Amino acid sequence: MAKKRTNRGGAQRAYNGSSSGTPQRPANGANATNATNGTNGAKGATATASPSKSARATADSQSDRIAAARARNAAARAAAERRRSMQGGWLRRRWPIISAVVVVVLIIAVFFAMSNRTPSGSASIGSPVPASILGKVTGVSQSTYEKVGKGTITNPFKKAQGNPPPPVNKAADGRPIILYVGADYCPFCAAERWSLVMALSRFGTFKDLTLMQSSSTDTYPNTNTFSFHGSSYTSQYLDFQSVETQDRTGQKLDSLTSAQQAIFDKYDAPPYIDAQYKGSIPFISVANQYIEISAGFIPDQMQGMTWQEIADKLNDPNSSVTRSIVANANYITAAICQVTDNKPANVCTAAPIPQMINDMKAGK
Repeated sequence: MAKKRTNRGGAQRAYNGSSSGTPQRPANGANATNATNGTNGAKGATATASPSKSARATADSQSDRIAAARARNAAARAAAERRRSMQGGWLRRRWPIISAVVVVVLIIAVFFAMSNRTPSGSASIGSPVPASILGKVTGVSQSTYEKVGKGTITNPFKKAQGNPPPPVNKAADGRPIILYVGADYCPFCAAERWSLVMALSRFGTFKDLTLMQSSSTDTYPNTNTFSFHGSSYTSQYLDFQSVETQDRTGQKLDSLTSAQQAIFDKYDAPPYIDAQYKGSIPFISVANQYIEISAGFIPDQMQGMTWQEIADKLNDPNSSVTRSIVANANYITAAICQVTDNKPANVCTAAPIPQMINDMKAGK
């Protein structure tokens, strides 16, 4: 089929599309001269078309370079994607191990934080008891003592036995001796100290008490309390002797004197406690007249509470913590009043102490 091609002059010539490329005679009947001229014009057209071929070759070369660049970019992107895929695969393969390690680290961190938990502020193990805490322990109102009374606990003391009854244990100056034996690690000692500090503060004054927690590995771990180690106590009515035998990690602290050891051996034994529990702590001897072994209450209700939180509740007679700590302090006060000749009177004659003294004498 014939095709049309346009020359530079804009004239149209017809080609038969044969392989020879022989031009046909013009359809308008032009003479041979014109045909010859037309042939020469065709040659000129062909010659004129050569720059277009060169341009196309240049364009083709540029296209090739662009295609090559695109291919290289595609190859680079594919390589980067393979690297990311390999990295992601590494992470996916090791994610269970990484997750397990992270969980273990978090558990250790939480355990460490809990075992060394302290309240906000400057309060921490071994530091002096802040006034905001000590003031509330020693400043319980008379109405709270009276409203709590015996609380929900039973008499923790046992009357010392003997025939004749054992004499009142006194210091050289005639003051009755109150002996306490415990240890910083002991959770029941931790509970008892709250009541003991409260009761003894009605007869005298503590100095250099420090904050303490029971052992983090014992039952009722990290019970917030105080330590008598390194402290002193002054009173015109009694001689308080405290012995903390070990710190909260079980390391040795204080030692009993021979006189203290004799009292401990005699009264921290049957019939005051079962033979299998001989030597238990905390131990309190009220001038060898009344004996308390172990705490007056269980410290479970104090778990998770800071020193300040416990102290803040001590004037609330409806608090279970208050009913335990204050009731136990009332029993300790009633026992002490019996060896101080009911002195001081403002303490020993104030309710509920007189009634509790009568009940203790009757073995109630």
